[in-house]
Amino acid sequence: MINSNLPSDLWPEAVKAAIYIANRTPIRALSWKTSIQVFNEWIAKRDKTSILEEGFKANVANIVLFGLKVYALTEAARRGAKRLKKMDPRAYIGYLVGYVASNIYKVWILSQQRVITVRNVTFDESQKYQGEQQKSSLEIAELND
Repeated sequence: MINSNLPSDLWPEAVKAAIYIANRTPIRALSWKTSIQVFNEWIAKRDKTSILEEGFKANVANIVLFGLKVYALTEAARRGAKRLKKMDPRAYIGYLVGYVASNIYKVWILSQQRVITVRNVTFDESQKYQGEQQKSSLEIAELND
C-alpha cells in the first residue's frame, strides 16, 4: 500500500487484496500447498457430497501489481449499447485495489472517488498511481493549453 501511493482510505481494500494473495501463496509448513488447497482437501475428505476436488489448485494468473493502472469498461460499453456517441467514454481510468475472483477485480476510479467491481479490464503494466505528482502534472498540462 505504501509503495502504491494510493490514498490511505483504501487500506481496507489493500488488506483484502493481501489476504487474497496470501491464501494463494504456497507455504513450506503445508508441504508447499496453499491455504485454499489444504482447506478444500479437508472439506472434500469430510463431506462426500462436496463438489470440491482434492487436487484443487488456486489460479494465480490473475494476480497483478497492486495500484496498477486499469481501463474498466463503462456500463454502456459492457452492454454493447448502440446509442453511444463517437466521443462518449468507453472505459473508466482507474487503479487496481483488489480481487474478487480469478477474472473479477476491484478498481478505484479516481475521477469518481469510488471502488467498483468489474470483469472487463485492460491493465497498463507500464503505469501505476503516482499520487499527488500525477495531479500536479495534469494541472500543468491544463495551464499550458
